Amino acid sequence: MIGPHDLIVAATALQRRRAVATFNAREFRHVRGLKVVEPRVKSAQLSCLDKVLPALTLLS
Repeated sequence: MIGPHDLIVAATALQRRRAVATFNAREFRHVRGLKVVEPRVKSAQLSCLDKVLPALTLLS
């Protein structure tokens, strides 16, 4: 089941006719008509994301 915040993101993308880029594509696959893009990341880039993602979580 898709969570409430992901549902807002999905609804916004559908209304604006945009795709959603996410590492959690499984949740967004439940939304009919939504284009989902899964970014490809090399393992060296993941260590950088570990530092960025917590900061982004604090902003939301």
